[in-house]
Amino acid sequence: MLGALPFYYIGRWINEERLKALADRYGRWLTVSGNDIERSKAWFDKHGRTAIILGRLVPAVRSLISIPAGIARMNLAIFLTYTTVGTALWTALLAFLGYYLGSNFGRVGEYVDKISWLVMAAIVLIYIVRVIRHK
Repeated sequence: MLGALPFYYIGRWINEERLKALADRYGRWLTVSGNDIERSKAWFDKHGRTAIILGRLVPAVRSLISIPAGIARMNLAIFLTYTTVGTALWTALLAFLGYYLGSNFGRVGEYVDKISWLVMAAIVLIYIVRVIRHK
């Protein structure tokens, strides 16, 4: 839980207004506009709780999902509750896999690492395509 809080507070510090100003000024490199930020915040206000739980289950996204929660100024108690649920689900999944796989559990780390790299590579690729296509 302590690891999620710095990213949450970074999001609170950035806040929506600063992010919109950055988007309007450096939109090409951020690949978003102020309007995109408003639409994203509206989406997060509606689906943020689910996004936090699911985000905790995705390697490489698990830490970053705290930032939009901070930007959206999600209530800290609600943020921590949903972060706890998502983290508990991830931990339970790993514990189940550890029990099920027994001595082969070390191999799970290999796959999780590969998945993390694939997720990060996909994010970078999507970013490059967005920069190229941004108007």
